[in-house]
Amino acid sequence: MERGRLLIEDKELAKKPVLMVDKLMEFKDEIDNIVKYSFNGYNEFQQCRMKAFYKFMNQNDYPTVWIAQWCHDFMINTCKGKSSEEINDLLDKVIDLFLRTDGRDQFIIKYSELLSQRLINSESANDT
Repeated sequence: MERGRLLIEDKELAKKPVLMVDKLMEFKDEIDNIVKYSFNGYNEFQQCRMKAFYKFMNQNDYPTVWIAQWCHDFMINTCKGKSSEEINDLLDKVIDLFLRTDGRDQFIIKYSELLSQRLINSESANDT
């Protein structure tokens, strides 16, 4: 999971939280597929994967803030033109990532701040 740690510590990517969360979801999908297809979903490998993700996702509080920013962008831009199934798949992936974090208070604070901005500015994908 060195790759995950390096991803979290990438200072340039950290400046682009939406892209960062997209990369984290891609990385998680890749690791999930390796465990599923190479190791037949063997329980020990699944638990090791979950522990490793938990460890690097909690090096600092940034991942939960990035996830809040990703959700904000999703509500404004990303879900436009997507089917319900595509939207649900993306939300499932980001929730799965969120479940690997401890900084839920930071998420709530950041997401509430972004939600209030969105409400004040009347921004959402449904406004088109």
